[in-house]
This record gives sequence, C-alpha cells and structure tokens, in this order.
Amino acid sequence: MPKTTRPEDVASLRELLRQHEAKLILEALRQARWNQSEAARRLRLPRRTLVYKLKALGIAKLGYGAGEGDI
Repeated sequence: MPKTTRPEDVASLRELLRQHEAKLILEALRQARWNQSEAARRLRLPRRTLVYKLKALGIAKLGYGAGEGDI
C-alpha cells in the first residue's frame, strides 16, 4: 500500500533537489573554470537558464558577491 506524502516530506525533497542541482552546477563551473557558457554547454542548458539558476540558488564566484558556501 503506498504511503501518503506529508508536507514536510515534500519540502525536504525540494531542498534535496535544490542542493543536488547546486552541486551539479558548481561542478560544471569548476570544470569550465567558471566560464558560464562552457558550463552551460556541459549541463546542456541555455546560458540564460544557467544564469537564472545561479541567481536563484545564490551561487557566485568567490570574490564576486555571495560565496559558494552560501548555498
């Protein structure tokens, strides 16, 4: 019998997905030496989508706003 989903489970799933997405983006940026166009290609995303996600996740290159530890 399937378990019912509780609101706190959904919130934690969203946070886990957010953390995983941030981890993948940071890894692509590191591999691309913070070249956003190259990182977007590696992630198979339009560059504008990557820029949007960087802002939404609070990711910025160290020394240029919020640091990586702020995610």
